[in-house]
Amino acid sequence: MKRHGFRRQDEVALIDNGFGQGDTDAIVLEPVIDDAGWARKRTLQEACATGPDGHPMAAAAWVELERRKVAAGGMTPFLIVEGGQDLGMVATMDFGSLLRLKNLVVHTRFRGAGVTTRAVRAILAQAHADGRDAVGCFALAEGGRRTPLPGLRVPRGGPAVRVDVEWQRNRGVARRPLGPATRAVMGTETMTERAATGLSPDDLHTYRSKGFVVVRGVLGAEEIDALREECGRLWDRDDIFADGNLRVERRSAVTGGTVRDRLDPVVDISPPLRRLTEDDRILAIARDAIGCDARLFKDKLIFKRPGTMGYGAHQEFGYWEDLGYPGDAFVNIQVCIDDSSAESGPVEFVAGFHDRRLPGPPEEPRDVDETLFDPGQWEPAVARAGDVVTFHALTPHRSGPNVSDGRRAALFLTYIDARFEGAYEALYDYRLGLLKAAAGGKHRPFFR
Repeated sequence: MKRHGFRRQDEVALIDNGFGQGDTDAIVLEPVIDDAGWARKRTLQEACATGPDGHPMAAAAWVELERRKVAAGGMTPFLIVEGGQDLGMVATMDFGSLLRLKNLVVHTRFRGAGVTTRAVRAILAQAHADGRDAVGCFALAEGGRRTPLPGLRVPRGGPAVRVDVEWQRNRGVARRPLGPATRAVMGTETMTERAATGLSPDDLHTYRSKGFVVVRGVLGAEEIDALREECGRLWDRDDIFADGNLRVERRSAVTGGTVRDRLDPVVDISPPLRRLTEDDRILAIARDAIGCDARLFKDKLIFKRPGTMGYGAHQEFGYWEDLGYPGDAFVNIQVCIDDSSAESGPVEFVAGFHDRRLPGPPEEPRDVDETLFDPGQWEPAVARAGDVVTFHALTPHRSGPNVSDGRRAALFLTYIDARFEGAYEALYDYRLGLLKAAAGGKHRPFFR
């Protein structure tokens, strides 16, 4: 990492749950709610050589990043105003009983004048009035010295920053017990930020030009472990995989016969997977891909254990185009629970065909005729667990067999333009009708 220009930077989690008092009357925390407010925020950022984390940062890029976080939900930015002057900026993130303070920056002309102290006191006072258990933040540790801003900094090995109120490292005894929601967020050592920044400009360009993009490292290791545990729990539910359950799909096996492969839908029987569909990071990606707020349209969990065959070429849109929604109103998101290697049968795409409905073979017109493409046009989306493969509803794709010795589980989510209310229910009513018709009209369980 050092060879590539990276350097180590220690961060300390600080927490205050005693809500110290002090003079805050002159400070106003003005929410940033319109373009004029964002313009003032950019002007403040342009006056600083670095971003709130202490690294060089283009003001326009930083403001755009924060706007995307606000749009995704959870973060509230403020201007620090006193006597009609914009002195700085700060933001908060809501974690239930814990309020996280972040991105605190003071204009260079006003540093050293106690602005940080008064702004933090104002946030503490508001948190206390709102009934919060605590306010927390991250601070940057630097050896032997303390620089006030940008970024709250703590001398390495020294005491916690006081800022005229009693901040504590999140290691000792708190002055009053933290509520369970705060403990769940803070843990024993640190707080974690859920990055909800959506698609980067490069990712968005790739998605729009090719019809798919792999977004790296969206989920962390602990989240992946929890999802794998949930996959195991569902796999062991023999009542779900009972004969006749229409949510279950079996696939051909490499060695012959069929094997369990898919639960569709799945989030109604899995709270952890349901929560993932509502995760800010996933929703931000869906919003950026569609271009507006999005709501869940379809969900399925594909296990793809070793020896399971893949899927032929198709466009997702072909399976619900009869509902009348436009193709550009959708985005598909593959959340990789396991690694998707070249041997495990990754999803393969053909780039640049997401602007049209392609013809299918005579035996299945909803699919895509693979003879339309040369073999070299198919691009495998090789991905690691925690990555998210994002693709358009009209992007042709397929997958091969899993010839590896490991499972390739993934949660596939389809989102639709949020203006189409009731689309989820409309889809599954439509699919249930088709499945019952294919079964000769016999009644069989669906949501077992």
